[in-house]
Amino acid sequence: MSAPAGRIRFRRQWGISPRTRYQLGRCDAMASAIRAMPLHPDDRRRLRESSLERAARAIASLQDDRPGAAGGSDELAEDCAVAMRRLHDRVQVAGEAEDTPLLDADTLLGAHLLLAGGPDDRRDWGAGGYRTRRCATPEGAPDAAEVPTLVGELIAWLSRELAKGGRGFRFGRAVVRALAAHAHILAISPFRGGNRAAAALIEGNILAGAGCPTVASHIQPELYLRTREEYARAMDRCRRDRSLTSFVEYGVAGLADGVREVMTEMVDTSLRSSWRCLVRERLAASVSRKRSVLARRRQLILALPLDGALGLDEMMGLNAGVAEPYADLSRRTLRRDLAFLRDAGLIVEREGGWSANTAALRPGGAGR
Repeated sequence: MSAPAGRIRFRRQWGISPRTRYQLGRCDAMASAIRAMPLHPDDRRRLRESSLERAARAIASLQDDRPGAAGGSDELAEDCAVAMRRLHDRVQVAGEAEDTPLLDADTLLGAHLLLAGGPDDRRDWGAGGYRTRRCATPEGAPDAAEVPTLVGELIAWLSRELAKGGRGFRFGRAVVRALAAHAHILAISPFRGGNRAAAALIEGNILAGAGCPTVASHIQPELYLRTREEYARAMDRCRRDRSLTSFVEYGVAGLADGVREVMTEMVDTSLRSSWRCLVRERLAASVSRKRSVLARRRQLILALPLDGALGLDEMMGLNAGVAEPYADLSRRTLRRDLAFLRDAGLIVEREGGWSANTAALRPGGAGR
């Protein structure tokens, strides 16, 4: 696969191993499943906002590598969050206009402007402008005079490779290009400061444009932060070997693991959302003389784990919301509440105790 020309061009031939191709295929399938998964809008919104916040915090931490700054500054994290939301809005617009480029110089410079617009030590980042002097790191970084040309070549290359609607355009292919963009931006280091954050933002922008769900925005930034030493070694190998192979394999493996975790969380969230709806439906159809009794039973069933079985003592201490109403009540009352929930088809009694009747969620599942 070819790469943009210039001092930092990765000239050696490189390819993707069968294992990495398999992982890319799995990422594509899981991303499609996540996008299609039925979920309550409030739950989807919560997961999306949580992912964006986690990504912003990880990017800030990755950029701010001073001793004692492992958490990243709050100001930088806030600016990262703003930049990410702007980029995601741009991706949505690009999805509606087929001729909108997936990446251009204005996007890169605009993202950096948002990152560098903060206080104190970010004043010397040169907000929204390419550096005008040589940088000490990374080793072998090009002269400042070469930066605009190299960035232009990188953008032109990505535009060709990621042409919307082109034959053979696939999610996995875009993942490789996103990782390549990340590596090239770091190698060029177009800004006086904030290059790591800018590279992570642009990578995320390309992934989002390729269909990576917003709820997965945190995966790559957290991977780079969690495996910071491996991340640095992978970039060093890119510069030393003039090959993207190791960085792509490292990034794809992390993405595959992360998307799998997100899908598991989405499935769990979807199950819990459906369970809450079933509980409301069953309890609304029941007759109870006291609203306080119905509220106590609702609190109990919603606190019950959806897997495993619990004994009576474990149930009374599930959480503060359950423990408080039962503190002054007898075990007989708890048994009476459990019998009521069993008759409503919401729990079943097993050898190890009581468990949520999630089988009732399946078509033809156990009812009352």
